[in-house]
Amino acid sequence: NSSFKNVEQCPLKYEMCNVLYLTPKTVDTRNFCLGSVGHSCLERWIKEGNMAKGFMQSIAREEFDKYLRENTVIPLHAQDIANMREKSVVNAQAIEDTFFAYDFVNYKLDSESKWSVPLPNYNNVVLTGILDLLVVETNIIYDLKMSTSATFMDEDQLCYYSMMGTLCIVTGK
Repeated sequence: NSSFKNVEQCPLKYEMCNVLYLTPKTVDTRNFCLGSVGHSCLERWIKEGNMAKGFMQSIAREEFDKYLRENTVIPLHAQDIANMREKSVVNAQAIEDTFFAYDFVNYKLDSESKWSVPLPNYNNVVLTGILDLLVVETNIIYDLKMSTSATFMDEDQLCYYSMMGTLCIVTGK
């Protein structure tokens, strides 16, 4: 079912398409594409354990093409897909540069891990999320942002993560 695929790939995309019922022409699928490619590059880089410089950039085009095979992307003009492919390489390189700048390559990391926390005093109410990056030794969550657009509710997402972390401490989970 495409609804489940939307939730798995991008919760915001799911909300826009399946809760708000915005059509693909209303949703800028290009942003979902670039974000998803960045996430898949990050996840692959961490899971394969190849933290060598240049690896993210080397797999970005491959991950971009894989995304296009599995998803519909609405280009703005004839050169749009080619421009997006190159932007995905730039984004992947920026993520890799951040990893080295923050010395993440020397830590045990988990990427795209799902978590859920029950709300105390509310039966069957659970907050869930998918973390971009978790430094396992310190339990510090990092959320990677490629967009500077406030329309994607980035600040709200980080507040929810903070609340979930607090609930984990309170509930002991």
